[in-house]
Order: sequence, then structure tokens, then C-alpha cells
Amino acid sequence: MNRSHALAASVWIAFTVPLLAEESSRTTPTTKSGPAKSSPARSGPEPSESGESTAAEPIERQPYRVIFHLACHPSSRIDTARRADLLREWQVMARRFVGRPWSVTIAPPSGRVLDLDLEGLEKATPAQASAFEKAVDAGSYDKVWVVHADRPRGEAGLFFSGREYDTATRRLGPYQRRSVEVLADAPRALLSFTLDLFSPTALIEGKDAGKVLLKVRGSAIEPASPIGRVVSEGTIFQPLRLISTKTGTVVVKIIPWSYLRVESVDGALCRCASISGLNDPLSQSYIQPNTLAAVGIKPGNVPLRLRFVTFKEKLPGAGFTLIGRMVPGTATRELGMTDRSGRIVLPAGFADGLVVIRLLAGNLEPVREFPVMPGESAEERTIPFDPHHQCVAVEAEVDSIRDEVVDLIALRARLEARMKARLEGEDWDGLEEAIREFDLLAPRDQYAKRLSELKERAAHEQAETRAPILTRTAQMQFNDVQAMIDRYLDDETVRAYRKALQDGRAEKDAKAKAQVAAAAARAEALRKAALREATEKAAADKKAAEKAQGNPSAPAPTATPKAPTPSSPSPAPAAPSPAPPKPADPGIPF
Repeated sequence: MNRSHALAASVWIAFTVPLLAEESSRTTPTTKSGPAKSSPARSGPEPSESGESTAAEPIERQPYRVIFHLACHPSSRIDTARRADLLREWQVMARRFVGRPWSVTIAPPSGRVLDLDLEGLEKATPAQASAFEKAVDAGSYDKVWVVHADRPRGEAGLFFSGREYDTATRRLGPYQRRSVEVLADAPRALLSFTLDLFSPTALIEGKDAGKVLLKVRGSAIEPASPIGRVVSEGTIFQPLRLISTKTGTVVVKIIPWSYLRVESVDGALCRCASISGLNDPLSQSYIQPNTLAAVGIKPGNVPLRLRFVTFKEKLPGAGFTLIGRMVPGTATRELGMTDRSGRIVLPAGFADGLVVIRLLAGNLEPVREFPVMPGESAEERTIPFDPHHQCVAVEAEVDSIRDEVVDLIALRARLEARMKARLEGEDWDGLEEAIREFDLLAPRDQYAKRLSELKERAAHEQAETRAPILTRTAQMQFNDVQAMIDRYLDDETVRAYRKALQDGRAEKDAKAKAQVAAAAARAEALRKAALREATEKAAADKKAAEKAQGNPSAPAPTATPKAPTPSSPSPAPAAPSPAPPKPADPGIPF
């Protein structure tokens, strides 16, 4: 149980009050000589004189009887007359917007209420607790509102601050604060402020289909406007366990880290979702007789102070990341990091509703998760947790493998892009060099083997030590890295480039051979043509020589030069034929 609420239950409020069902049978305050001599101004319907009609009404038809203490500091410049005007205008607006669910009694000005330190009540001494009990006259009322009006130092305007005390559950509500710029708007701001203070009470009727059933007091009373509804969808309740002791007293214990969120309102019953950091917060397995109740809760205007320590060693949880998720919702955001002493302070107003806080080890592994209402208590709350050292060590190794795989994927992608460019440009030597560089990288099977061995070792250690190592987060991390290896470290692409290199080189060799054969064929054709021409020329020359020898007087035919064709080389000019030998002159005989 939260320390502040334990003080509120056992130290501050020493007097005993009946439970919710008995609250309706109270009579109006009386003095020793009879009923009170004068009745203060009220807002809403008057409570019954005897209380019999109220007791006959079911809880959902019973209004809330509230006593309203408004104390104005001198710096607020609100005197008695202005205070009366402010409360009168507030009553008009309360009747217009809320109406019958509230039956408010305006308490007269009291210096004892003005002297109360509302923000520091959770650390009250017994003397301060006694002064608080005397200052707030709970009497026969269900709610006590204590409100201070003050002016910010060095600023204009006003601000209201205060808290609500619920007599049925003996709970002191969170500290609230609201500013108002001009005095003329003070009644409207005061109405909004009292709506922030008001917290409905309810009885837990049981469960149905996983939902908690609540019967909220005053939920069946028709308000003057939708603003005045006692309960609506989204209202947050805090479950309480009212334990009856052997001495006849009732001990109120808050069920820690547990809240109920209204999802639907069906007549007098509300169906709520249970949001808790415990497995079974509303368990009926309790030794002492008890009753389950609930009280509404809203965000307060004080910082939320948390301190995390380990379960066994009680060492501070330093350097852990804190993230938060609004309810309802799935988006998370980082709230901060614990300091050396394991403390973290969340400022007032860091969220406007119920938040599920998660403490992360190594920025990944959740070691503690629980819901919390911002500004619920100004006291520091110590939260034990299991740091999961072995699990975090394994996850760090998996992160290391994942980083290596990511780097390898980037290198492979760069080389594959180079291979593609070389293939498109038919640069076979460049493609071969890129493939050779690709083969020097770490193979895929190496990372798959390391990951598998790490998982087997973690499972073995978990079986031996029975410590949570392969948690759901760790298993998801293993699966993500394995999927990354299977998807991005596939060698099918490089095998395709190797096949393209072989085909390209084979095609290149075939083209070269074809070109050589074609050149050889062209050279052979030219040689044959030249030989043929030479042969024909020699035959023609021989024929001409023979003809010249048979007819000496006939002039030797002159060879007509033949113009060379463009496709064949010009034959070399033939050497002039030797002149035929002259016949010898006949000799003259002597």
C-alpha cells in the first residue's frame, strides 16, 4: 500500500466512519442541545432530516453530500463580500451544469482551513493530522473539499489549490491546482476546479466476461448537463479493499498498481477494464473478511517521484530507461532515465490520464511494468525490480551479431550494385574482380551458426539457473536477426552474376574465334585471287612470246595494263619480255 494513503487511513483520520451503504443513514449534525442552530447555504437538494429516505434509496440513486471549505489568502484580495459573491455565482453554475448529483454545503470562513498545508499533507505529523481533523468538519458529509484561493507571487490573476477527502473510503485525493487570469472568470474556473476535485465512489459487484462490474454512487441521478455526469466512459477508478478487523474497525487498503477504466455504462452498472501490474488484483482469496470498493481518481498537479531498486540486493537501478504509454493507446514515448540513485522525477502534467510505465534494461528488455496516475502522490515511491542481468547480457550479444549482419548487408549491397554496373557495361574483368571481393566477405552460415549457438547456450543457462533469460523480448530479438540473415544474406544473386560472367566470357571467346576465322578466310581468298591472276598473266605472256617467235616481222603485242579492282591488290608490273634473238646472217662463201 502507498505510504501516503496508509497515513491517511491510520494516522490523519482516526475517527471511524461507516462504509458506503451506511453513509446514507447518517443524520444531520446535532449539538448537545439538539439540531444545529443555523444551517449554512447549500447547493442542490437538501439532505433528509432523518436519513430514512436516503437509506431506502439504492446506492446509484444517492447524491453526494459535500461540505465546501473555501479559504482566501490576503494576497488574493478576496474579502468576505467578494468571497460570498464568488460562492453564490459558483452555486448558480453548479446547479446549472451539475444539479442533483451534488448536495453542497458552504462552510463558513475558517482560519484553521487557511493554515493547512494542502500540498504537504502526505507527510503530516500527528499534530498536523489532528489540526486537519478539527479544521475539516466531516460530520455527516460524504466529501470534504478544502480549497485555497491565492495570487501567484509577482504575477496577475488567481489560482485555486485544494484536495478532496472522501469519508467513505478514508482517502485523501491528489493535490489539484488551476489558474484564472481575471477575477470576473473566477466562478467558471472554480466550477472546473471542483469538477477536478470530485471523485465518485463505487462498489465492485464482480466480474463478467473479463470485465469488472461497478455500481457507482449517484450514477442513476440525471444531471443538469452532460458535464455533471457522475461517471462516463473513460473514468478511472482505483480499487480498494475494506478489511474488517476483530476489533470492529475497518482498514482501508489501496490495491497497488491497479486501476479500473470504465468502458461502458449500462444503467446503474459500469463495465470496466482492469489495468494492473498484478496478476489478480481483485482476488477473493483473502483471509480476513473484506469488501471491494473503488474511488475515482484524476491526474494531480504535483511531480511524480519514483525510485527503482533491485529485489535482492536493494541496489539502485541506475541508467535504466523509462517509457510511457497512454491508456488507451499503443504509442510509447521516452520519459527519462534514472539517475545514480535509481530516482526519476516526472514533472506535473507530463500526461493527462492513466499511463502504463515500463522500465527498460539495455533500452530493450522490460524489467518492470505498471500503471500510474500522474500526480497521484507527491511522496517518493520505491519500486523493486529484477534487473535480468543474464538476459540483458544475451540480448547485448544478439545486438552485436545484428550490427555485424547489418554492416555485411550494406557491403553486399554495394558490391552487388557494382556487379550490376559491370554486367551492363560488359566489363567482364571488372565483374570478375567484384565477385572475387564478394567471396572474401564472411559467409552467411557463420552468423547463422553463432546465433544458433548463442540461443542454445542461453537455454542451457536458463534451465540451470531458473533465471529468466530467453524472455519474450529476447526470443523476438533472436527471431528478428534470424529473419534478417535468411532474407538479406542470400547468395542467389551472386550466383546469378557468376553465371552471367561465364556466359559473357564464353560469348566473347566465340565472337573472337569467328572474327579470326573470317579474317583468315578473307586472306585466303585474296591469296587465291592473286595466284590466279598471276597464273593467267604468265600464260598470256607465254602465249604472246610463242606467237612472236613464229612471226618475227610481226610486232610483239603490247600488253594492255589492266586497271586493278578495288577489292584486289594491283599486281606488280610485269618485267619486259626479252627480245627474240635475231637470226644469224647467212655467210658469204669465198
